[in-house]
Amino acid sequence: MSPSIFPTTTNDREHSRRYWQVIFFVLIVATGLRGALAFFNREANDNHYEVVQLILDGRSDLTMRDCHECFHPKLFYHACAVLIRALGFTNEGSQIVAGQLLNSVAGVITLVLVLAAIHWSQLLGKWKLWVFSLIALNPRIIAINGQLSNDSFAILFATAAIFSTLLLLRRPTLWLGVATQVMLACALMTKGTTWVVAIAIMIVFFVRALRDEIKQSSRLFAILYAVSTVNSFVSVQLAGYDFEHYDVYANMGRGQPLNLWEKTSVGRPGVQSIVDGYLTFRIVSLLRDPQITNGTAIEQLHRTSVWTQLYARANFAQFEQHPPSWVTTDRRVMLVAKLCMILGLVPLMCLLVGLGRGVFRSIQAWQDCGVPFKDDYSAFLNLLVCLGYIAFIIKFTADYRDFAAMKLIYLLPGVLPFSVILLNGMQWVGDRYCRVSIVDRMFQVLLGGLIVLYVTNILALVAHLASRS
Repeated sequence: MSPSIFPTTTNDREHSRRYWQVIFFVLIVATGLRGALAFFNREANDNHYEVVQLILDGRSDLTMRDCHECFHPKLFYHACAVLIRALGFTNEGSQIVAGQLLNSVAGVITLVLVLAAIHWSQLLGKWKLWVFSLIALNPRIIAINGQLSNDSFAILFATAAIFSTLLLLRRPTLWLGVATQVMLACALMTKGTTWVVAIAIMIVFFVRALRDEIKQSSRLFAILYAVSTVNSFVSVQLAGYDFEHYDVYANMGRGQPLNLWEKTSVGRPGVQSIVDGYLTFRIVSLLRDPQITNGTAIEQLHRTSVWTQLYARANFAQFEQHPPSWVTTDRRVMLVAKLCMILGLVPLMCLLVGLGRGVFRSIQAWQDCGVPFKDDYSAFLNLLVCLGYIAFIIKFTADYRDFAAMKLIYLLPGVLPFSVILLNGMQWVGDRYCRVSIVDRMFQVLLGGLIVLYVTNILALVAHLASRS
């Protein structure tokens, strides 16, 4: 398939037409699944609806003394309240659905931005199709887009900030700089997990300001670095973060020993030791029981492994068996989950290859000229965001050692850079191992099978929720 949106020959035009037809079909399916889940679902992983209720009741200056989720910044909750008032909804169910449909729209816009970013690549069109399909139909991303929580807004605004920054790095203009700052402010005023994106953007602006040989451009990025710093701190002050109580809530393991080998438990045990929590990948345990329980007892060995949990959450929407209405014991659904755990190893391998090659390129470029990626600041930004979120989840799970800290949604504001890294890894794997026709077909059959399983998982979840309504 031609990666060009402007084909020049008849054959190129035919390939481009098919490319966009498939992209459009995937986008339609992804939109439909999000809308269906948002319509039938009534619960979220955490009770964010309570915050919206308090705002609808006229409350302000909310903290964790008012409700458990009130420590979050309040942009998303005010947006929900405005929408609910505009629609005139007074019924709780209708209000929840309205907020969830708003999140579904945010999810679809995010997909469009991800598509635009990966389409810029000069890599083969077929790999772009696979990466976009894997992201658009990923059960965890669909699941969070169908819940009433602030995560979908955080993912959208963080993605928009990264996307506008990528445009800015290609063509420095004042208006793109303004757009970046607006999106960055919205992201920080939605959820604290977007701080990784803010820091990565500021680092890139700082490096570009130092190295750009064009004085006008260098001056612009120096200004943007300064503005980004001020913008970030001002946004936090205006957003209604409750740092005082959040520090207690999110550092449950602080002061408790975290040893290299010896296990210690905090709360509902997650990370028990450095080796057990960060140097394990328990795929066999996942295949035995592709879920976790939510009590203090550890019933599944993989519940204490950070990377295993992140992987499982990415491949099965009901892995957490939470919220209560999502719980299932259906053997057919569990079979789908087990197959997802097996086939999901294919894109995982490609993602790790992409990350490894990105780190290697960065080290090599730094040795050559003292800065990463020479003048490829877009690649530098993508790698910084990905590595930043990996560092974040390690730090967060070490501080807050309850297993619930091992959430993939904390990394999803970086979905665009992770998608680009996955694309690079998939292209490299394809170039090295898929030159033989039968190997190439088998590779794509495995990816196609995983996508079918993803859709099946969400359809089963929607049917399950519909039967309860």
